[in-house]
Amino acid sequence: HKYTMGTVKGQFIYAYIIIEPLDFENNRVSVECKAELESELGHLSTAKIVSDTNLSRHVRQMALHCNLAAVIHVMSIYNKGDPYGSNWLERLRHIKRLKGKVLKELKEEEDSSGMIHDFTGYV
Repeated sequence: HKYTMGTVKGQFIYAYIIIEPLDFENNRVSVECKAELESELGHLSTAKIVSDTNLSRHVRQMALHCNLAAVIHVMSIYNKGDPYGSNWLERLRHIKRLKGKVLKELKEEEDSSGMIHDFTGYV
């Protein structure tokens, strides 16, 4: 029988990869996704016939595509101004925000106490 999207409940499940074994060491692989990811993952919804030897590589690649589409979708909801780039870019943005906070706090301390902090001993 056909697998339905709501069989496994979860807040972060945006796509399912469905593998159906066929004859002669072949498999039918397809992706079902939520409506909000249909534009990004629509090309994966058509079933593909994949041999057993290539199945794991193909499914891993599809899973990476689904994960990246879900991350981009979630980031577009919460971060309207900054589009998602990559994990490294997101980490760099976080470091820059943290640096800005620290510099702001140091400036406020300097203005209030009149002293300049010397951190050369920590380097």
